Amino acid sequence: MANETSKASMRRFNNGAFHNRYYAGDGIDIGAGDDSLAQWLHVFKGLKSIKNWDSASELQWEII
Repeated sequence: MANETSKASMRRFNNGAFHNRYYAGDGIDIGAGDDSLAQWLHVFKGLKSIKNWDSASELQWEII
């Protein structure tokens, strides 16, 4: 599904209670792809930074 972050961000933009509470501080965007939440840092003023965690090579699994 393309641009899901953009769709959700625009929907949440008008809900100040939501983005003041959940779009605040430092965050992680898991599976960001080409549509990272980081592109919305200028819109959601409570966001300080976003770390994109997208690459399967970054995933490390411990097998027991």
